[in-house]
Amino acid sequence: MNTQHLSYNARDLLQRVQGRKVLVIGDVMADQHYYVTRAADEDHRSPGGVYPIFDVQKVKVMAGGAAMVAATVTSLGCVARCIGVVGRDDLGAILVRLLQSFNVPADGLVKSPDRSTTLKLRICDCSGGADELHIIQRVDRESRGPIPPRTAGAVLQAFKKELPSADVIVLEDHE
Repeated sequence: MNTQHLSYNARDLLQRVQGRKVLVIGDVMADQHYYVTRAADEDHRSPGGVYPIFDVQKVKVMAGGAAMVAATVTSLGCVARCIGVVGRDDLGAILVRLLQSFNVPADGLVKSPDRSTTLKLRICDCSGGADELHIIQRVDRESRGPIPPRTAGAVLQAFKKELPSADVIVLEDHE
């Protein structure tokens, strides 16, 4: 097989994707990181158990799953549309604003009153400094059951609306 015609460098590839419309559909979620350090008093422990106490230094919320993919392809010069389900909650509203900050329209996000926005919360110990960041715990909040029919219908409508003008479709599945 002659692969000579397939050899592109990164600059060529980036130029070829400029302005392409990428439709991203899938698991929309928020990644939230708590950056913590051990409490100043090393012997300070919870009276309810023998586990250490940490002080929160910083909290950061980022786009995750399909929202992160849409933000990333936009940063490469594509025009992204993101389709998925978020809850009708504060975290869903934060994801809408995050997508908009990346110039990704959020009209493809279906707000479901029956589900909470998926959250992947990581607790990161940064006691050793920025070079020694360790995830010490991950806590997930997500609805694992089927999407209600009405919500699924709204997702399908959003997909049908964007499909005719899409150059590329990306299916994002967090599992």
